[in-house]
Parts: sequence; structure tokens; C-alpha cells
Amino acid sequence: MATKTWKLAGGGAWTTSTNWVEGSVPGTGDDVILTTTTVTTNNITAVPDITLNSISCANGSGVSTRLAGASPGKTITITNTTATAALTMSGAGNLQFGSNGSGGQVNLIINQVTTATVLTAGGVSILSYASLTINAGTTLTVNGTTFQVSAGTSSTCTNSGTITLTSGTITCSGTYVHNQDGGTVPAMTCGTGTVITISGLITTTCTIGTITAGTLGTFNLTCANLTSPVTVTLPTSQTITNVNLSGTDATNRVTLQGVASSTVLVTNAIEITQYSTLSNGAGNWLFAGLVTIDAGGICSFSNNGTLTFRNGIANSGTFTQSGTGAVQFNTNNQAISGTVSFAGVIAVSGTSLTVTNNGTVNSSNQLTGSASGSTWIQGNNSVLNYGHATQPMTTGTLTLTGTNNTVNYNKAGTQAINISNSYVNLILSGSGNKTAASTLTTTGLLTISGTAVLSTSHDVAINGTTVCAGGTINATSSSTVTYATTALYIIGGTYYNLTVNSAYYWPFCGAVSITHTPTFLHNIKTVNGIAAAHIKSVNGIAWAHVKEVNGVFK
Repeated sequence: MATKTWKLAGGGAWTTSTNWVEGSVPGTGDDVILTTTTVTTNNITAVPDITLNSISCANGSGVSTRLAGASPGKTITITNTTATAALTMSGAGNLQFGSNGSGGQVNLIINQVTTATVLTAGGVSILSYASLTINAGTTLTVNGTTFQVSAGTSSTCTNSGTITLTSGTITCSGTYVHNQDGGTVPAMTCGTGTVITISGLITTTCTIGTITAGTLGTFNLTCANLTSPVTVTLPTSQTITNVNLSGTDATNRVTLQGVASSTVLVTNAIEITQYSTLSNGAGNWLFAGLVTIDAGGICSFSNNGTLTFRNGIANSGTFTQSGTGAVQFNTNNQAISGTVSFAGVIAVSGTSLTVTNNGTVNSSNQLTGSASGSTWIQGNNSVLNYGHATQPMTTGTLTLTGTNNTVNYNKAGTQAINISNSYVNLILSGSGNKTAASTLTTTGLLTISGTAVLSTSHDVAINGTTVCAGGTINATSSSTVTYATTALYIIGGTYYNLTVNSAYYWPFCGAVSITHTPTFLHNIKTVNGIAAAHIKSVNGIAWAHVKEVNGVFK
């Protein structure tokens, strides 16, 4: 073990012995001193694969020493076994690993540290195509200097130990890989090309330092060896181009969440893969691209942060918002597929913006638009389960043209029905009055279940089919309820005018009172002959005393 000191004021070949003060090139386990005070760029070439005890550099201000290896790239490994610090910067200059090009890079591995590695002045840079590896049990402390994990793209810092920032700056414009269980991703300044990958977690989550970036390139939380579930929290508001998540199995999942009062903007599409979870952690999420949830993936937003979507949701897994933060669909026309559940107010925000439901949307809060041109479309075979008292799309338009689409008013209590369009399948469930403020028309299946009541003083045109489900109709004030020939049952309740356009015998669903004029096209009978028992009166005359209705015998 010896000390080898660079001799030249400028550059030269590492492998030339006369370039070293001692007259011989460094050997395994040596301490290497690289100091240049006057030459702006000191290029040391032909760096070999070598294991050293330490490297120290005391360059003057504005002076850089750059280490470049022979193609296809070489590696300096620091295995520190003495009291000499493994990596020391004591000047105001810069030490650079790599040639800023593919093939001549010099990689740095900090394998073992006996004496603390503290950068107190100057700076260290890992250039394009080079890599820094910090092995387990090893600590690199940045204190009052600049440590560029990557000065360019295609560079990688793999951390299985500890990088500590007490003051100064860590800059990364390449890739940072957190390859350990637990630990801390250091605070760093990042750019649009930066990739942060957390892959080494097994049982313990990691802490993420403050990431300063206009836009972070990619954030990967991909842990294949978990033996317990872990949750990773982004520490601040962040704009990220791409987010990728994957865990180990259904029990050992990864969860990514924001922190309270922060906003995470994902500018590209995001995929929540099997065994991964996205949560809001009381923060806000803005998704500029399509949100895809794979089978086994989970979006679970239990806190009251705002969710904003600009290109829709494609859900094959689980999507649940149980917090009451606002849900906004804005900027672009978009669609929802799969089953999604919202507890916050859903806003279609835009003067001519359309959201198409191609799946099942469960909404326990209000669905509304921001302008008359805001539109919610029920696509083919879609379902909207709506649980708010105010009618959906009070502002804007509710379009119900999708084949076999269904709207279910399911609140336990009074609800207003949007009557701007004909319904295909309409379900009134839960309990309480479901009120129609104008003519209501159905063309598919009408179901009134539980103790729900269709309450209206306007006409109702049932142009599809009906089913017995326990609910009733209360139609008053000169209204006419008309059953088409396709209807199968007359729903129990109170009618003012009742018209039944059928030549078939019909069953009644519960007791029926007709306060004005009934019109039937055939004998009034029912399955098993029990229709009469369900009709209370016609024009105030008890049913038992009625012999015929409009000339038709009972």
C-alpha cells in the first residue's frame, strides 16, 4: 500500500509511470492524490480497472480533473481499510468520472469505507454513461460541496448504502437506483431526464428527501422481493413525466402516496400494475394522461385530496375514492371504463367537454358540469349508480343514448330525477321519493325497488318493460301513466290516469288505486287470478263493487 501523486499540471495517461511523482503507476490498495491548480481541464486517460484505498483531490477553483478509461469502460473500486478518507475533495475544483461519451467511461464503486467519506469542498461528477455504486454499509456524505450523481444522461447511481446531504447540492440528471431495504433517497436536484428507481425494498419503506425539479423524468417503485407491504410517500409537490409501480404478490404490495397539501402531477399515462396501489395520503393528484389500473392493481383514495383527470380512467382492478375531495374531469374529452367509485363531487369542467361512461360509475355525491356544454354520456351497457339528492348534471347535459345503459337512483332518501332525456334502463332503489319534475320516459326496463317511490305530477311513458321489485308509483295532479304493449307488470301505487296498451292479461305488483280514468285494452286479470285483490278502487268506487271498466267486464 503506497501513496501515488499525479505529477503533471495538465493531462496524460494513467499508465505512464513518469506522470506520477513516485515514478510508478498506482497499484491495488494505493492512495491516489489528483491535484491540479492551474490547468482548467486535466484529462487523465487510460484509467484501468483498479481497486484503491482512497482518492483525494485538491483542485483549484474552476479546475477539473477528468478520469477516462479505455473502451469499453473501466471501473475504480474504493475498498477503504485505513484511516485515510475513502474520497476527499479539499479544493474548489471538480473531480469527474467518465469521458462524457459511450465506451470511455470510468465507473466508481465505493465498496467499503473505514474512514468517513465526506465531500467538504469542490465537487464530484459522474459523467454520461458512467456509474456510481455505493455498496451496503458504505456512507457518502456531501457537506458544503456539489455532488453530481450524473452530469448527463445514461449515467447511473446505485445506492445500497447511504448518501447523506448535510449541506451543498446533489444533482442527478441520469438514473438513481435505490437498491436497499429501507434507507433514504437523498435530497437532490433533478431534471426531465432523471430516473429515480426504488427497487431494493423487502420489509421496510424508505424515506425520500426533497426532490427539486421542474419536471422529474420517471419515478419507478418496482420491488420484486417484498416480504411485507410497504408504502412510499413523495415528500413534496412534484411533476413527474412517468410513474411505474409493481409489487411482489397480493399480500406484499407497494403503495405510492402523496403528502398532505401537496399536488403530484403525472404528465404521461400511468399504469397501476398487479400488486401495486396508488393512494393520495391527503395530497392531490393530477393525471394528465390515461390512468390504467391492471387486474390486481388498486387506486385507493381515502383522504380528501383533489383528483383531476385529463385523459380518463381504464380500470381492470379496483378504483375507490372514499374521501370527499373534489373529482375533476377537465381539459380533454375522455372516457371511463371498468368500475369506479367516487365519494367526492364529480365535476365535468369545460364549456364543451364530454365524459363518456363506458363502465360502472358509483357516485354517492353530486355529478355536475361547469357550463351548459359540459356533457356526461352513458355509453353502451354502462351503469351510473347515483346517490345524491340533487339531480345529476344540473348544469350541463346528461346524455342517455348508449345501448342498454342504466341509471340507478339509489339514495336512501328523496332524489330528483334528471328528465332532460328518455331513459333506457331506469332503476329507482333505496328509499324515499324519486321525483320527476316533467314528463318521464323509459324505453328499456323500469325497476322500482325497496321502499322507493316514483313521485310525480307529470306524465310517465313506460315504453319498455317493467318488473315487480317492491317499489311503488305515486302519480297525481292530472298526470297519465302509460304502459306500452311491452310492459310485463303494472307497478303498485296510486294513479290519476292509467293507460294500459296491451291485449294480454297483466299481473299487478301490489295494491293499485286509480283516482280518475283507467283505460285497458283487455280483461283485467293476473297470473293465478289474483289481480282483483290488488286493486283498491276506481273513481272512488271500491273494487269489489266494480263490474266493468270502460265497457270491459272484470
